[in-house]
Amino acid sequence: MSVDEAITAAWNEVIRDFDRACEEGMAVFWNEETLRLHFFRHLLQQNVSIAWFLAEHKIYVEGNEYRPDLIVAFRVNNGIERCVFEFKFWGHLKEWRETWSKLLKCRKTLWFDRAYFMAIGPTGRSKEFTITEEAKGWLRVMIHEKTWKETFLLNWAFLARDMLKRVLDMSFHELGLEFIVVQGEKYRIIFDSRSTSKVLIILVFPGLVPGSKQWEELKQRLTSAGFDKYIVFNKNFIAKFTGEFRNAVLIDEFDNTFPETVERIKRRLRQLKHVLADFKPPLKVKE
Repeated sequence: MSVDEAITAAWNEVIRDFDRACEEGMAVFWNEETLRLHFFRHLLQQNVSIAWFLAEHKIYVEGNEYRPDLIVAFRVNNGIERCVFEFKFWGHLKEWRETWSKLLKCRKTLWFDRAYFMAIGPTGRSKEFTITEEAKGWLRVMIHEKTWKETFLLNWAFLARDMLKRVLDMSFHELGLEFIVVQGEKYRIIFDSRSTSKVLIILVFPGLVPGSKQWEELKQRLTSAGFDKYIVFNKNFIAKFTGEFRNAVLIDEFDNTFPETVERIKRRLRQLKHVLADFKPPLKVKE
């Protein structure tokens, strides 16, 4: 088995691991480090001889410090074939391009015989990375594409937690795998992940008496701020929409944490600030 065949076989096993994780709702726990570990585990199972390996070892390319994700030296016949690897797992396209650029520069050194850019990310990324004629035969690209929903949709609790951390700079409590709650003195913001289609963000005023002066004032503030989708909870604490304000209102709902969705949620939360002006602690929306 050649080195390239061994690397290809190991990568194919990684893809099987990842696809299975997506089916089981576990892909949300993957990251770049997990990807690298899965690959190296499978590489060790291939019919090749590894002389030595380094992870994030500092080298210098064109005078600049560089720490490749992985360097592996293989015994080939009577010599050594050194390969450099970079791994990417989702993240911004800009970060991928920066890593890609660093990897291409490695060709100018005497360190490496082959280079591999190995990534898992959103559909459409492959077309962004074309090997030039100069790098052909030296650099190989392996990108496994998945839609965001195929990868992350099955774990709503993770989605809710991820959004909360992106939009609010406040402590929270996680109740089982269904509710994440930001708890004020007289208000609660609930990220409800019980839904099978979207996560609901709900503002609740515990103990608020319908018809009271405070109830009337809050309803007016909420309406003026554009919050007029009212919520009630049944005996099983399942959120339902209702036509009249009692003590809960929908802030927003989402099924992804794309940058544009995060910014929309932040805008909605900022609209709540004057509604909650008299409540403690003050609402802290991330910049």
